Amino acid sequence: MGFNRSTMKYLLLILTLVLWVLQSCTKEKVTPVSPRNIEFQLYTNQDFSSETNTIRFSIFIKSGNTTVLDSALAPRLIKDIPTIANKIIIQKRVPASVTGELSAGFNYAIDNVGISWYKEKVLENEESKVISFSFK
Repeated sequence: MGFNRSTMKYLLLILTLVLWVLQSCTKEKVTPVSPRNIEFQLYTNQDFSSETNTIRFSIFIKSGNTTVLDSALAPRLIKDIPTIANKIIIQKRVPASVTGELSAGFNYAIDNVGISWYKEKVLENEESKVISFSFK
């Protein structure tokens, strides 16, 4: 039982289409990247009860030179910074689309004194990070 030339062309065309469809259905395995969680903790372990200057805190997350988050906290008197027992806790989730090493922390400015900051690295493989800042 032999195949004629037109039947061979037809079978070859079908075989080519089947192989093409099978190859296009093959997907690359992509490892899903999960969002990262950063917890900011702010407190003091010193007695600032006589300090009446106003201080302005903000939290930040940066990826290289790109600011991912910059969020101001309400201004307060230095004497009103809570102790560790009543620390301020802020939780933020970094979208999975933000990859690579991050820097995160606190900026603060004291009226008529100046500005400063506290920052830590958040490594690419860290799914969760606590940034605990004791103001001194």
